[in-house]
Amino acid sequence: MDFDHYSVALLILRPDAPQLDDQEARDLQDAHMSHLAELHEAGHLVVAGPLLGGQDEPFRGLAVLNVPPERARELTERDPAVKAGRFSVKVVPWMVPAGAMSFSSARFPRSMTEVSPTALRSPRRCSSEQTAPTPRSGGNCCHTPKSTPCTGRSTV
Repeated sequence: MDFDHYSVALLILRPDAPQLDDQEARDLQDAHMSHLAELHEAGHLVVAGPLLGGQDEPFRGLAVLNVPPERARELTERDPAVKAGRFSVKVVPWMVPAGAMSFSSARFPRSMTEVSPTALRSPRRCSSEQTAPTPRSGGNCCHTPKSTPCTGRSTV
């Protein structure tokens, strides 16, 4: 059996993260998002997003890159939020049976102004037989007919 290889990068909130005022935090978040969009456009990043475990949760973000772990570490350490000392990065290799997962090109937002406020409050979730919705699917689950909408609400 063949396997596809990826690198998973976890962004971890540092206990000694600098204290930022609201504007500094917004600017840093926008720079972080822009960095992720650039990695995606360059073909290195296949998926990324926040981990919504609450304020006490140190794990804040997850990214899947299609580069070896050493390169993934190099790329994620260029993230402005990592460089500013807000996050540390843990990179681990990951493999899945070949063809078990596929990722399509998507437009990653470059700032929070591009993110709908409702997207943060009520993300969509697909049933166990379906995969995640994409912008191209119009909110429908991937690999299902366009007439099959996603069901449920995510608690993440």
